[in-house]
Amino acid sequence: MRSSIALSFILPIYLFGVSDFELINHVDKDVTGDGVYVGVIDSAINKDHPSLQGQVQEQIYSEYKGSQYTPDFSVDTHGSHVAGIIVATKDDQIEGIAPNSKIYGVQITGHNTASGSEFKYPNIYDYYLNKDVKIINNSWNTETYPISGLNSLTSTSENFLTDSKTPKFFLDTIKSNSAANDLIKLSKEKNTLSVFAAGNEGIISPGLMGLIPYYDESMRSFITVGALDSSKITKNDKGQFVISLEGVTLYSNGLKGAYNFGLVAPGTNIKNVNASYNTKDPISGRLDKNLYRTSSGTSQATPMVTAAAALVAEKFKFLDDKQIADVLLSTANRDYVAPKIIVKETTTGTTFCDNGQVCPTKTKYTVFYIDNKIPRMDNGEIDEEAVEMDLILSNYFDSGWEYDRMSNMKGIDDDEYPWVQEITKEDLFGQGILDIDKALNGIGILDANRLSDSDVKSDITGSNEAYYSLNLGAHNAEFSNDISQRKWDIKTHNEKADNLPKNLNDLNVGLIKTGAGILTLSGTNTYEGATVIDEGEIKLKSIKDKIAQIAGNVYVNNGSTLSGNGVIKKDLTNDSSIVRPGNADLTDLTVQGTYTQKGENSKLILDFGNDKNSKLIAQDYSISGGNLEYNPLKEYYKVGDEIAIELGDLSKSLNNFANIIISSNHGIDFEIKLDTDKTTINKDPNLNPTQPKTENSNNQSSSTTPSIGESSTNNGSTNSGSNSDNQNSTENTGNSSNSQNGQNNTQSAGGSNSNTQNSQTSGSSQDQNSQSNINQNNSQNSNQTGQNGNHNDINLPSDNQNNNPGENSNINQNGGSIIVTPIVKQNAYASSSQELSQTIRDIRSKSNLNKDYQRFFTALDSSSESNYKSTISRIEGKSIGNTVSINSLSHSNFTKNNMLFGLNPASSTLFAYNQNPYDNGVMVASVASDYAIDLGLFTAPKDYWYINPTYKRYNGDDFDGYQSGVSLNLAQHIDNDGLISYGIGVSSSKLDFDDAATSKSSNIDMAINYTHDFGEFKLLSGGAFMISFNENDRVVDNNLNSEYNSYSGSLQLGVAKDFRHYSIVVTPLGYLGYGKIYQESFKESGGIFAKNYDSINHDLYTVGVGLNLAYEGSDEKSRYTGYIIYERMLDGYEIDSVAQFNDFKGQKFSQRYHLDKNRLNLGLGVEYSLSDGYFAKIGVGGEIATTSDNYNLSATFGKRF
Repeated sequence: MRSSIALSFILPIYLFGVSDFELINHVDKDVTGDGVYVGVIDSAINKDHPSLQGQVQEQIYSEYKGSQYTPDFSVDTHGSHVAGIIVATKDDQIEGIAPNSKIYGVQITGHNTASGSEFKYPNIYDYYLNKDVKIINNSWNTETYPISGLNSLTSTSENFLTDSKTPKFFLDTIKSNSAANDLIKLSKEKNTLSVFAAGNEGIISPGLMGLIPYYDESMRSFITVGALDSSKITKNDKGQFVISLEGVTLYSNGLKGAYNFGLVAPGTNIKNVNASYNTKDPISGRLDKNLYRTSSGTSQATPMVTAAAALVAEKFKFLDDKQIADVLLSTANRDYVAPKIIVKETTTGTTFCDNGQVCPTKTKYTVFYIDNKIPRMDNGEIDEEAVEMDLILSNYFDSGWEYDRMSNMKGIDDDEYPWVQEITKEDLFGQGILDIDKALNGIGILDANRLSDSDVKSDITGSNEAYYSLNLGAHNAEFSNDISQRKWDIKTHNEKADNLPKNLNDLNVGLIKTGAGILTLSGTNTYEGATVIDEGEIKLKSIKDKIAQIAGNVYVNNGSTLSGNGVIKKDLTNDSSIVRPGNADLTDLTVQGTYTQKGENSKLILDFGNDKNSKLIAQDYSISGGNLEYNPLKEYYKVGDEIAIELGDLSKSLNNFANIIISSNHGIDFEIKLDTDKTTINKDPNLNPTQPKTENSNNQSSSTTPSIGESSTNNGSTNSGSNSDNQNSTENTGNSSNSQNGQNNTQSAGGSNSNTQNSQTSGSSQDQNSQSNINQNNSQNSNQTGQNGNHNDINLPSDNQNNNPGENSNINQNGGSIIVTPIVKQNAYASSSQELSQTIRDIRSKSNLNKDYQRFFTALDSSSESNYKSTISRIEGKSIGNTVSINSLSHSNFTKNNMLFGLNPASSTLFAYNQNPYDNGVMVASVASDYAIDLGLFTAPKDYWYINPTYKRYNGDDFDGYQSGVSLNLAQHIDNDGLISYGIGVSSSKLDFDDAATSKSSNIDMAINYTHDFGEFKLLSGGAFMISFNENDRVVDNNLNSEYNSYSGSLQLGVAKDFRHYSIVVTPLGYLGYGKIYQESFKESGGIFAKNYDSINHDLYTVGVGLNLAYEGSDEKSRYTGYIIYERMLDGYEIDSVAQFNDFKGQKFSQRYHLDKNRLNLGLGVEYSLSDGYFAKIGVGGEIATTSDNYNLSATFGKRF
C-alpha cells in the first residue's frame, strides 16, 4: 500500500507587535552561545544582511532543475528570519538569543521555483556528520497528523483510518523524506538534537515529523515546539503566567503525543531579520528598506528553543545533545494558569465531504476544554449554549465554531477528532513554557520517562533504581535548581512504540556522576534515588537560608570526593574515597542517616581555623578504617596558640579510624594534644623541651628589639625595651621550627600539602611531607616514623602508659574535642641561603607581627606550590646578585676587548702606505664593543680615533635584558715597538627577572692599554675602571626600591703570537687577569621584607686563552675577522652578601651570588677602508656563559691621521 507525505513549510503570518522575552525568562545575557554551532534546515539564509554578517559559517543548497538552487530574497525570507532569532547581532532593535553562536545552513525549500518542479535535497547526514553541530533547527513539518486521525487536510485517503497504525508504518513514512531520515541517523550516531516546529494548522497534535520519539523511544534527541502569543499572557499576584484563550494562539498545533519531548515558546509577532532588505519587489520594483519584519508561527517559536539549547551547550559543555534536551524540558515553566476553553482554527484545502461531494477550501474550528468536562445536557448531548457562554466569557466572540466545525470531511473520523474535545494542559503545552534562565541553572527533573532499560541498576542499593548519568569530563558546573524526580508514566507513551522501556515502572531515579570535574548542587533536591559519585567531586553548597539537600542515599566511590555543607536525608557511604564537610568555610555537613567509612584509602577531612572547625554530624557512625584528617584553612595561625577542634559525637568513633592526621601548610605544623590532660601526642620525644638561643653565621643573635615589623605589645604585655628583647628571644628559640618541629622531614619548603585532596593514603607522596599522624594501633613504640620518615606515627597512650597518674589518656575520653598548637616547620621557607630561611622562620615564630606580615604569611603558607616557591624567591631577591654578575661581565668584556684590538697583524692594505705589513698592528682601548677590531695601522700613521656604538641582548637562566652603549677611542705609537691606547665609554642596561624584579645600570668605563712587540711574541697589558649607578625594583608584597653605586677595576697581562699563511693570520693568545669589585652598602624602601645590604669588597682572578683570526680580501680594501676566547675564573666566582630585613634589625643573614665561572666568546666581523683615511666595520658576536647566553652587535667608524 502506498502512502504519500507532503512537506509543508510552516508559513509565517505577518502581524504587528513585539515579542515578550519575560515569558521565556531570558534575563541573564552573560551566556551568548559562544563557540556553539547550530544547524538551520530551512530556506536560504541571506548572510549579507547587516544582522547576519559573519554569523553564517557555511550553507549548502538543494538541487533544482539539475543545478544548485538560486535564492530570491525578495520572497525567500523565512530562513533568514529564523536564523536571526538565533544569532542576529545586536542593534538598537533586535538581537538573537544566542548571538555568539554560528550557523551551518541547509536550504531545502524556497519560492524561486516553477510549479511542478521539486527540490532534490543535499545529503544532510554527510554535511553535518563531521561538523561540531550540536543542535539543528527545523521550522518545517508535514500536514499529516496520525495521532488526530488525519492523513492530510487535503487528502481523500483514509489510510490512517483503516490501516494498522504500527510504529513501523509511520517511521517508514517519516524516513521516506530524506531530510528527516538524515536527522534520524544523526540522532542515532551523534545524539544530535533536532528541534521541530509543531505546525500552524490548529490541530491538537504535531505534524508527523514532530512525533518521531512517539514511535521510537530510542530517539530522545528531539524536541517539538508549539507557539504562544506572549502579548495575551499576564501574570497574577503569585507570579504565575495566566494564559488566555488567544495566548494559546488559534493557529499553533498542540503537543498531544509529544508530552515527553514537547514545550512551547513565544511565536506571535516576532520581529527579526528581513531577508528582502535592499532587494527590489519583483512586482512594484520598489527597493525594500526595512531591515526587519514581523512574523508569527511555530517557525518563530522553534528557533527560540534552538537558541536556548545553544546557550545551555555553551554553559554546560559536557552535556551531550540528548541531555541538552533534558535540561530544556525539565526546566520548562509548569507554574502557569491555563484557560478553561480554547479554539483552534484550521484552514483546509480542497477535499471531499463525507457525502462524496467536493468540499472547498475553508477555515474550520475545533473547541477544546482544558482539564474541564464538556458541558452536556441531561440526555448526554453537548450543551452548545453552555459552550457558547464559556467562549464568550473567554473573550472569544467569533461564531464560526458553530457553523464551520472540523467535521463532515472524508479524511477525518468525526468520532476520533470531534468538533469539541476534552484535553489536558499537557496536550497543549507539553512539558511547559521555555524558561531560559532556569535552564542555565542545570537540570530540573530526573525524568524516568526519558531514560531506558539500560539505565536501571540493582548493584548500588540492592534493589532496582533508574539512574541519570552525568560525565563532566574535566569541566566544573553548578546545578542550582531544586532537582526532583518524575517516575515512569506509561500514559504519556505510545505502548506500541519501538524500543519502549519495560523495566522503569515505579522506580525512583538517582544520579551517577563521573568525570574529573566538580559538580556543585546548590538546590533542595528531592529526587529519591541514590546519588553515586564514581569520579571527580560533588559539592553541596547552601546559600544563605536555602539549605542544599540530597534526599536519597549517597555513595562516594573509587577515590572520588563529596564536599560541602547541607543535608543528606539518608545514609552517606565513603568507600575508599574522600568526604570533606564544608566549602572551605567551616560549615557542617549533616547526615540524617548513618555515615559509613570503609577502605584503607578512605578519608574524612574536617577543616579548621583559629576559632571553629567544620563537622560531619550524623545520626550514627560506622567507621571501619581509613583516615580522619584535620585540614587548616587559609588563616594566620599564631605560633604557640591552642586551637580547640570540636569532634561532637564523632569522638566516640575515633578509635575506629586507622589514623588521625592533622595536615600542615607550607610553613606551619600542628601538635595535637588531648583536651583532658593537654598531653602532646604527636611531638618527637627526642627533642628537648627547650633549646639554646640560636645565632646565625655572622654572629648576629636572633634576639632583637621590636621594630616596625612588630606591634608595640608582646602577648598583651606592656613591657618594652630589654624586657621585650628577652621575650622575643625566648619566643624565637622556643617556637622556631628548629626547636619544636618533631618531624624528621627532609622536604623542600612548600612540599605537597594535603589541602589538595585525592584518594591516596596518608603515607602517599601527597601527604607525607605535610601531615602529623596519630596511629590508632595502641602500640608501645612511641618513636615510630611514618613512611619515608616524613611524618611521625605516634600511638595514643595505652592504659599502661600513665602519662598522668590515675587518668586514662584514651582519646575517647577527651570530652569531644582535641587541642592543636601551631609550630613552624623545621624546613619551612627554604631558600638557597639557610641563614635567610632560618631568619624567615624566626620572623614567622614571633607572636607580635604586625597585620601586614600576618596577612602575608597567611597567603604564603596556604599558597599553591608554584606561588610558594615564587614568593620565597622574591623574598630572597636574586636581582641584586645578578646585577653584580652582569656588571662584572660587562667590565670583563671591556678589558678583554682592549687586548684584542691590537692582536691582528694580518697583511692589510687598508692603511698600508706601502709599508711592510709586519711592521705594526695597533691595539686600541675599546669599552663596549665586545668585538675585536684590528685597525691594521702601520708605521706611517701614528694616531687615529674611532667611535664604536654597540648593542647586546642578555638571555639568562632567570632573566633577560639588553645593554646599549658607545665609546670613543684614541691610539698612538710611542716607539717602533710599542703602542698606547685610551678609551672612554658610556652604556646603560636593563634586566627583567623572573621573580618580578627589574634592574637598571648606567656605566662609565675608562681604559688604558700598552702593547709591546718583541718580535717573537707580543706582550699585552692593560688596566680599566668602571663605575655603575644602579637602580633595583623588586616585588615581594609591595614594590621595594633601591639605588646604589658599584665600582669595578681590573688589570691584565698576557702574550700573543702571530702566524701568517698568505692572506690568513692566526693569533693564539693567553692572559691572566685580576679584578676588584666594590659595592656600596644601601637600603631598600617600600614595604615588608625590604633589606639593608652591607657593602661588598671582592677580589677575583681569571685566565683566558683563545685565537684571533683575520683574512685579507682580494680587493685589498676589505678584511674578514673572527675570534674565539675561553675564559675561566680561577677564584672569586662566589660573592657573599650580608643583609638584614629593615623591620627586624640585628638578624643578619648571608646570601651567596655566583659570577660566571666559565665564558666562551665568539665573534665575526668585516672591515672596509674608505677614502681619506676613514674606515668602517660591523661585527656580530655571541657569548656562552654559566648563567646566560648573550649576543651582541657593533659598528665602528674612525679615521687614521
